[in-house]
Amino acid sequence: MAARDHALALDDAAFPRFANPARSVSSAKGFGVATTFAFNRRVRFALNFHRTNYVGGAPDGGDRAPENVLLSRFQLTF
Repeated sequence: MAARDHALALDDAAFPRFANPARSVSSAKGFGVATTFAFNRRVRFALNFHRTNYVGGAPDGGDRAPENVLLSRFQLTF
């Protein structure tokens, strides 16, 4: 089992010179969890889930919709 917490905060000086505040997020916060199942030394299965919430970035001046990602991996070693 594993867990991750991450955040991104952009400086106000980035707007509007380098990024359009109506189209770009100003910050993002998220987390992830992961698990790995090792059936034996040659077979492994991993499952990860990540969610990120954004501030800004929506065309109407609101917040961009959160993103959810589910990743899986089945690995065979030869």
